[in-house]
Amino acid sequence: MYNSRKVRYISSPEFGKIEVPKKTAQSNNIKELAKIQKEKDEWSKYMNPGGFKPTITSHFRKPQNEIDFLNHEMVLIRSPKDCGQEWASFRLSPFLSKPEIKQYLMKVYNLNVKSINTANFMGRIVRDQEKAGYFRKTDKKKAMVKLDFKVDPELQKHI
Repeated sequence: MYNSRKVRYISSPEFGKIEVPKKTAQSNNIKELAKIQKEKDEWSKYMNPGGFKPTITSHFRKPQNEIDFLNHEMVLIRSPKDCGQEWASFRLSPFLSKPEIKQYLMKVYNLNVKSINTANFMGRIVRDQEKAGYFRKTDKKKAMVKLDFKVDPELQKHI
């Protein structure tokens, strides 16, 4: 691969065209450079039998890797209040945003979501009897999701 920033070429009638790194050349002797080039060619034949060399097509940054599957739990809960038959309540990770919740429900569970309302709850402060101190339980998030169909009333009622 020709890259004028990193490589310079030396040609001699005896050995032909030799590829040498610009910054760090191991030797100035043409015979040693030719030997190194020959070893490099043999290695590239073994590692790349098709002879295809990669080319630099762009100097732009590569896009970040997409997350294929979110590793967050989403639990259907019963609401203490009557919200209507189109609404369902979920307890989920506080790190999920509304678009992520919508995409999660639409792609994983094939639910058509009309709207989402969310509420964040801080964890309670609890006294630890063993260590004689206090700690905070984990934070929670509740999502009220409006669907395009009626939800079974048994799933909505709080018992």
